[in-house]
Amino acid sequence: MNNKIKYDQIVKSLKKDKKFKRYEDDAKVKLNFGIELLRKRREQGLTQEEFAKKIETTQKVISKIENGDVDVGICMLCRISKALNFKQENFNNIFEIGLIYKASDSKKLKLKKSISC
Repeated sequence: MNNKIKYDQIVKSLKKDKKFKRYEDDAKVKLNFGIELLRKRREQGLTQEEFAKKIETTQKVISKIENGDVDVGICMLCRISKALNFKQENFNNIFEIGLIYKASDSKKLKLKKSISC
């Protein structure tokens, strides 16, 4: 019981720390991307190895991305999103964002819910 209180106090304290919050947000984005990649890959009936060949990488890289173990560079993100035909909905799932905007005023975007990236 006493250990539980100490743990809760530590977590509460860490969540106030900006660096911890940033790390937590980054981890969420990586995990969400991995989950979305896994979901879309399975929708297409591809194994990790088949998908890796399709985007010219290795199965090990796909595994690491799906597990949220690596930061994905912009070029890899582009290859993955094209190969899996990502839509705005997929990116909303990854970044936990709901974008609201008028087509006539695309410069003004309002975020319903977001995390810092």
